[in-house]
Parts: sequence; structure tokens; C-alpha cells
Amino acid sequence: MKWLPIICIFFVFGGCKDKKMTWENDVPVYKFKMSQDDPVSLREICDSIEIVSLPSFRGWADMVKSYKDRYYVQNSQEVFIFDRAGVFVNKISSGEKGEGQYDKVADVVIDPFNETLLLLSQWRGVLEYTLDGKYLGTYRPEGSIYRIFPMNKDVFACLRMAPEKKIHYFSRKKEAYVASAFSLPDAFGMAFDLYGYMKDGVNYGAFHFLNTYYRIEADKIIPAYHFTTGRSPYRLSQVKSPPFKKPTGKGKNNRDLMEEYRQKRADWLNATFPVIIGEARAWGNWILADFKDGREGFLPQKFFYVLCNTKDGSCRKFEFFTEDVEFPLRTYFNGNEIVYLCGGEYIEDFVPYEMLDEREKKKIDGLKLFNPLCIVRLKLKVSGND
Repeated sequence: MKWLPIICIFFVFGGCKDKKMTWENDVPVYKFKMSQDDPVSLREICDSIEIVSLPSFRGWADMVKSYKDRYYVQNSQEVFIFDRAGVFVNKISSGEKGEGQYDKVADVVIDPFNETLLLLSQWRGVLEYTLDGKYLGTYRPEGSIYRIFPMNKDVFACLRMAPEKKIHYFSRKKEAYVASAFSLPDAFGMAFDLYGYMKDGVNYGAFHFLNTYYRIEADKIIPAYHFTTGRSPYRLSQVKSPPFKKPTGKGKNNRDLMEEYRQKRADWLNATFPVIIGEARAWGNWILADFKDGREGFLPQKFFYVLCNTKDGSCRKFEFFTEDVEFPLRTYFNGNEIVYLCGGEYIEDFVPYEMLDEREKKKIDGLKLFNPLCIVRLKLKVSGND
């Protein structure tokens, strides 16, 4: 199961100079012990479960996202749009050439400020569509873009991978970058490996350094909350750089040198930070995060979860929910619900069967016979004390 961090994004940007990265220290710290093994039920965080079958869907899919009365099922080439009942609405397809065409889907982001879809094609730019899939236009930020996050009606943040990992702010009106916030130290490249989600009408982005989550502002990043086992670093300034350098100059093009560097970096990260946060989600009085435990070696890594109550600061660590259920790696969270995809044949592995009413159980029994693609929707409780 993959979860993602809190990042508040609604700022106006200006200026063109790079700015230094700053942070604050007075943020909530959630501490847990590695020896904990607490029972946690899905009933504590979820109100209800709904199964939406997609009998008309043909093909393969990577992920589903939801917004208002629409589901967006995507793979690397297409986006399929369904209503809440699973009825097909429209499809966005790739092409070779021409306006509105793209080569590959890197990400699909819901822009709540303009009520539109932003489809990121790493080399073709950012394509904008209505919520029902009608093409509106294309923006072409310079460089290779890895992630985008809407900040307001005009500006969206771009996470660039080359020539260095950097956050830029692109203005639709000016059709150009209007500011560059900061570069990231090489040790923290994993900060870009996550996806955004919806909460309270704002598209939150995923951004973290090890066990601390940050929100992006115009000229700095601000810690949102921090997890610790008692030995993880709290401030970014506490983290020392690795005792080796990344190849530069001609060394960048030397495959052997780069592969040696990547292996050294992976070994160093694992030895220095054997327990690191993967992703987290926050809603109401809850924070749910998953962690990677590399104490017994880099591969295979073990995973565990921590559920925190932000009202009283309590934390519980556990490996599995008490219900016999698994979550796919690409699970979407939009603030009041969790949605993910599963096939009818394996639906019992991905649905907490004992939490269903008789009607939903009969629906699942029928779905297993026909094996359609299904959307699982878990409605979240809003209070951490429910």
C-alpha cells in the first residue's frame, strides 16, 4: 500500500533567482518503537466499502484516481473516464503527431483550481483537458518534467530531473517559468518518487526527506511532521553527505562509474538510514504511514505501518491490518476516500470481506465468475477519535 504526504499549495510566485532552502523546527514529532506490534483494524479508519465493476473496460490499467463524480483509470498510454456507477464516459488516447497528442503518460493530475485534468507527457509537455476528457490546450515547460503540482489558477510546480533535480514554477499566462525554488542534495533523490493526491479541494504533492514530510512554498520548504524511532535525523542539517562524490564531467557518461556510484549510494543510504518512511496520508485526526525496514539487508525490504492520532500524539506500529486484506502499491487517496484497482479473480485478496454487508458479498461472488476490472472505494472516517 502506498501513501503520500501533506503539502499545502496555494501561493503566488515571482522572481527568477534561485533561492535557498529553509525549514522550521517546531513541527509535530511522532515517535514509535520498532519492537511494537499493535492490533489495528480497518474499521477504525473506514466507514464503508463500495465495489464498482467496469464490465466495459478492455485492456490494462496501472492506477485509478477519483474526483467528484468521475473515476480516471490510467495506464502509460491512455486515460479512461467512468462515472461513479462504472459507466464509460470518455477516453484520452495517445498519438504520433499533431496538437493534443502525446507519446506517453507520465502522470495525470487533477487541477482543482481550474476543474481540469493535467496530463504530463515527459517530452510533449503538459496537456490540459476538461474533467470529461475534452482537449483544451498544451503547455510546454522547458526540460524533462517528472512531476507537476497545481499551485493556483495560473501556476503549477514542475519537478525537473535534468540537469539537476529542481523545483520550477510555470505560469500558464506567461507560458514560461517564473521562479526556481531550490535544488536538492544528491542524497535525497528519492524525494521525487511519489504521487500527489486530493484533499479539501487542493492538489497536494508528495515531497519528503527520509522521515520528515515537507510542504512546498514559493521560496522554501516547510516541515509538516516528522516520524522517529529514536535514531532517525530530525533536521536536514543533521544529515551528512555520503563519503563519495557523484561522477562529474566526462564521468557522467561513463556507465561503469555511474553504476558504481549508484550502488555505493544505495549501500550508504541503507547503512545510514535502515528504517525510512515510504509514503504517508493525513486526514481528520489520522496520519497513516508505511515504512521500509532495511535492517536485514537492502533486498528484500520489509514493510510496516504506523497509525498516528494527531490529537493525542499516540502512535501504533503494525505489519498488517487485522482484516485479511492487501492493498495494491498504487493506491489513490483524495482526502475522504481511498480508491484502487483490482481484478475480479483476486478481489478477495484486496477487499476486507468480513466488513462487507450481504449485498456487497453477493456482488463480489458474482464478480469472481466474470473477472472484470473493479474499483474498490473505502470511505474514510473524518475523526481520529471515532
